[in-house]
Amino acid sequence: MSEPAMNDRTEQPVLSCRNLGKRYEQGPVSVDVLSGLELELFPGQRVAVVGSSGSGKSTLLNLLGGLDTPSEGSVWLAGEELSALDEKARGLLRNRALGFVYQFHHLLPEFTALENVCMPLLIGRTPIPEARRRATELLERVGLGHRLVHKPAELSGGERQRVAIARALATGRRWCCWTSDRQPRSPHRAGHPGTHAGAEHLAAHGLPGGDARPAAGRADGPHPAPGRRSTGGCLMFRPFSLYVGSRYTRAKRRNHYISFISLSSMIGLALGVLAMIVVLSVMNGFQREMSARILGMVPHALIVGAEPLGDWQAVAQQAERDPQVLAVAPLTQLEGMLSFRGTMQPIQVHGIDPAVEDQVSIAGSHMLAGQLSALKSGEFGIVLGTMTARRFGVSVGDKLTLIVPEASAAPGGVTPRLQRLTVVGVFKVGADLDGSLAMIHRDDAARLLRWEPGQVQGVRLKLADLYRAPAVAAQVAATLGEDYRALDWTQTQGSLFAAMKMEKTMIGLLLMLIIAVAAFNIIATLIMVVADKRADIAILRTLGATPREIMAIFVVQGSIIGFTGTLAGVVLGVLAALNVSELVAWLERVSGQHVFSSDVYFISSLPSHLEVGDVLLVSVAALLMSFLATLYPSWRAPRPRPPRPCVTSDRCCGARCGSAGACASCAVPRYASTVASGCSRAPPGRCPAPVSPGTAAASGSAAASGSRPG
Repeated sequence: MSEPAMNDRTEQPVLSCRNLGKRYEQGPVSVDVLSGLELELFPGQRVAVVGSSGSGKSTLLNLLGGLDTPSEGSVWLAGEELSALDEKARGLLRNRALGFVYQFHHLLPEFTALENVCMPLLIGRTPIPEARRRATELLERVGLGHRLVHKPAELSGGERQRVAIARALATGRRWCCWTSDRQPRSPHRAGHPGTHAGAEHLAAHGLPGGDARPAAGRADGPHPAPGRRSTGGCLMFRPFSLYVGSRYTRAKRRNHYISFISLSSMIGLALGVLAMIVVLSVMNGFQREMSARILGMVPHALIVGAEPLGDWQAVAQQAERDPQVLAVAPLTQLEGMLSFRGTMQPIQVHGIDPAVEDQVSIAGSHMLAGQLSALKSGEFGIVLGTMTARRFGVSVGDKLTLIVPEASAAPGGVTPRLQRLTVVGVFKVGADLDGSLAMIHRDDAARLLRWEPGQVQGVRLKLADLYRAPAVAAQVAATLGEDYRALDWTQTQGSLFAAMKMEKTMIGLLLMLIIAVAAFNIIATLIMVVADKRADIAILRTLGATPREIMAIFVVQGSIIGFTGTLAGVVLGVLAALNVSELVAWLERVSGQHVFSSDVYFISSLPSHLEVGDVLLVSVAALLMSFLATLYPSWRAPRPRPPRPCVTSDRCCGARCGSAGACASCAVPRYASTVASGCSRAPPGRCPAPVSPGTAAASGSAAASGSRPG
């Protein structure tokens, strides 16, 4: 049904379509919803498209509004062919040229009246002050100047409709305003046929210079209703997607289950980040303690010669010239067996100078009994580790035997040398060295090896940077000549620290799975949020928002959930890592139980060392996984759901169906969803009555041309 245009027909049409058609494909079946439709809409003209439910009225509006693309033909709006424009250009044209007004207001419930009217202006990138001014003026013109900061739930039905009218006219120059008797339907979704008739109305106002905004409507009264705010401001900011996404995140949801899942995702992410930071900090603490204790006893680097060094002081002076060398001391290393009352144990013996040993070793500060100074030249004293002393059951003053192998010309090739030693001290560093290392005077070591008095194997170096030991030792050896070579701790203890590093990496990867599981919960949250916001998505699309902007809205929402959970986890993890040692000590005092007994473990307390690099790594990993989890649901949000029209081929005889895929009588393929969806045009188990593909098009064309369909 059409109303005669008041304008001269020589004018260019505001909206027109030529040979417009829309076809949906599903499997082997093709359904023509619209076909060969012709329409011209001039300024001032009103057209009503009338037809039964499912005849293609909403599909026609989607095509004319650029929400969908035709299968054939073309649509021209404001001098632009819609099919020639990309999605972004169609959205901008829709925002500039079209206004959608529904019989039901369809306002965004999380936004105030002022923000709802500003929405198309923000999408059209109008400056925020100008958008607020224009929206305020429009709301005042429709009598809602005192309802600016009220949300739709706080407005009456008439006030909501006036807000929707103001929103439709917000961008100022409108070529078309459309009204519908039904709620907005997602584009690309064919309607189900039925017996209910409906109407879609199109109105071309032609506003090149006039003002089509309605006059002020009748307000609820001269003063705001009790309990309602009269004035106020609304915070708006750019970019648009960040503004809408953050508002959706803060809004109180109608579906409390979605809120629960969102909260669970945040808590899970926070707990995962907390656990990973604490565990990595504790592992750093253990590694730091082991490094300090083991590398405090073994040489960082050792410079040895081809022959025993007689003038080791000259080598020491040359080594001290390197800025990385903090201290030097003579050292002789030998291996042997300790024997005491029939019990034997392999041992590594260091021949040291007690006077300078404290400069390169921590042994002097970890003595349980005796002193390093008790090692005298010629007295053959020995300092044992606590594990060795406990195994033999010896203490200071006891004597034991050291067996050192010596190469000889005898038939066996090796002759053992035995030396009686006196225990003068016991040390404990809390590592395996307590059971594998012993110390004697360097002169006694020279006698055991049959060297000249004063000769040593090499010079021990203490370095400022342990991890530069190979390079520094090689450089010092190179300056001394070809007769010298360098050894460092990576050759003797490197496998231990490599294993510790590998252990930290593997535990970190396992703990990362906790964060991944929590991050994947964001996917479920966003899927439900997208389903809950279908109407809002349709509204934003009609206002001109592009799919990329819709996607960005939900990416922002999911990222805020991930950021909040990660931030909470980082704060709690840092606090826990800094106080975990005190917390364990408090638990031991309260419970009376020792978590780390000194009789069982090398370390009697729980060490923790927080590293900024670990915190950053965990934070970035959690944020990255949270962001990746938002992509798929956000990408699906603006995308149309696949069409599932409940229409069969016109060749079907309408007989009872024998299967879900074809008619039992005529074997014409049909949609499997016909029976499953409970089609209103046929009882379960029967194909719908034959419908000609041209029926919808004929109905739409007749309505657009001004006649009533038969």
